[in-house]
Amino acid sequence: MKKIIIFLVAVSCLIIAGCSADKGIPYGDDALGDNEIMENCISYYDGCNTCGVVDGKISGCTEIGCEGDYSKDAKCLEYEAGSEDWAMIVAEASNCTEYGTLSEDSIMYNENSKTYWIDLIPFENPYNCNPACVVYENGSTEVNWRCTGLLN
Repeated sequence: MKKIIIFLVAVSCLIIAGCSADKGIPYGDDALGDNEIMENCISYYDGCNTCGVVDGKISGCTEIGCEGDYSKDAKCLEYEAGSEDWAMIVAEASNCTEYGTLSEDSIMYNENSKTYWIDLIPFENPYNCNPACVVYENGSTEVNWRCTGLLN
């Protein structure tokens, strides 16, 4: 009788909730394996399910049953506003990328202006300037060419 009840509960779980042993929803502290959640992430995609994140830990996920290994597609979908990761995503989606490539190795926060400055490697640089993509707290951006000296 116990085996029948256990079987019925397992089948009910599969049918009603979409549970599956290979679903791979990353619950718990060490369930993420190689796909650790990045700092300041507030919405995480494990390659199949979308999950909320609170204090760097999964708070709950959609329950789509997925087959196979989909963890290689895992990524943070949304960062907390005001973080370096957030600033980089805003810059990547802005017109800054029309002028050059963003340097992921060079990002700084200016406390006085409350802006993030991300160095740009310009596509064209006729005046030998040192451009940066400036990301403001409200999500707006601009390119600051940071030219010094006299221009001809």
